[in-house]
Amino acid sequence: MNNNRLLTGILSIVLLISAMLTLPSPASAESDANAASVPAITYEDILNYPELQTALKQYLSDYRELVEPDMLDAYDDYVLYLTTIIKYRKYEALAGKSYEQHRVDSVKTRVQSYNAMTQTIIPNYQRFIYLIKTIKPAEPQLAKLHQQFIKGTILQLEGFKLMREYLSKAKRNDTLFYKANNKIKAGKTIIDQHNAAMMKYAAQF
Repeated sequence: MNNNRLLTGILSIVLLISAMLTLPSPASAESDANAASVPAITYEDILNYPELQTALKQYLSDYRELVEPDMLDAYDDYVLYLTTIIKYRKYEALAGKSYEQHRVDSVKTRVQSYNAMTQTIIPNYQRFIYLIKTIKPAEPQLAKLHQQFIKGTILQLEGFKLMREYLSKAKRNDTLFYKANNKIKAGKTIIDQHNAAMMKYAAQF
């Protein structure tokens, strides 16, 4: 299909944005705030330019005419999945932004980090997981990939809860910290794998 590369490129950009929103894992309990990586693109940026979302939806709709007839059902399912997941990722982005701002663990920021985990990060990430669990792709392969994504987010949420527990202790427990850190890292690895697989999935159209 002549426009295959163009479609794959656009969908890859969307997935790349999603990948950039994936929460990173802190390197150590004494990380420097200045060393924390800040995403170049945030979900808030996308929300500020709704015309970009409209343009993408219009393009995907126009491109449908070029999709092979036997692929139309899978394509429609994928477009619905893509546009829905983008809408829900605003909660992931809110959690991610707060996580970046409060991920440094020190005597000065320990209480703030705990409050951020309790009031912003965990509630928004729980909301995000609740919403993506309501998505039920009809196409079996896409449904399998979606379950992989959910698995990664659940691991990260478990890591956040362990990190909150770690921050709630008056005395530091490095074992608990690294357990939480490893959970978050494991979840990120799965989400990265999911994003790569989704790019390959989009290429079929």
